[in-house]
Amino acid sequence: FIFSLAMAVSFVGACMPVGMAQSVELKPIDRINTSSLPYSRSPYYGLSPEMVRDFAALREEYRQSDWADEAARIARYGQSKNVVRDDDYLYIKDASGSPPFAFRNIWGVDPAALYAYLAYDDLAHFHIVGEGGHDMPRLLFISARTGLVYQGFGASEPIYSPDRKRFLSLGFEGMGSPAGVAIYRFDGNKPVAEGVYDIGRYAPCSPEWLGSTEVKVLCPGARPEDDKVDYRLTHLDGKWHSRQLVAK
Repeated sequence: FIFSLAMAVSFVGACMPVGMAQSVELKPIDRINTSSLPYSRSPYYGLSPEMVRDFAALREEYRQSDWADEAARIARYGQSKNVVRDDDYLYIKDASGSPPFAFRNIWGVDPAALYAYLAYDDLAHFHIVGEGGHDMPRLLFISARTGLVYQGFGASEPIYSPDRKRFLSLGFEGMGSPAGVAIYRFDGNKPVAEGVYDIGRYAPCSPEWLGSTEVKVLCPGARPEDDKVDYRLTHLDGKWHSRQLVAK
């Protein structure tokens, strides 16, 4: 189950003392029937026996760790009746009357596709799913009311602001690319990426909401002896502004 969508994004260089990015309106994408996928016959279709063994071992490790965490999230967000994990399939039911979504993990192909249920926004009534396994991880927003799907940026479970009007997701690039932060809100019945920032760091960073309109992202230095870097994202006059500090 692979989506592709080209979106123009304004990135702000982390070395700039002050930066600003336009919000990005996410467009709905097509709902695809998984039975039409050319490799739907097997998650290991076309692989050699050696590669099948390697991917089977990876899949088992993934199942024991990631799927257990996913089950806890599904239960925590109260979506056990609408969201079901059945081995490599993730089924999501919405109120549109259409058949449930069937997101299928595909192993050993390029690009691979691995899906994880991340959260349910009970104010906007959206399921949030992470799609990984390829060069750029994505967030998928599925409306529980209409069944429309929107594709955005991010890799991590959403981290909500104190007033729950916004949330952020860290790491919108993968495969060794710099990390990033995407800040979202819901406008009516659709998600909006208010700010998407490339913070130019390869090592894991730690985000934290300091208030409803300010985010702190603490990142390690390029070398062990380097100072940590403190990125601040502040919402002023309808825009997200960024600045870079040296962490004390």
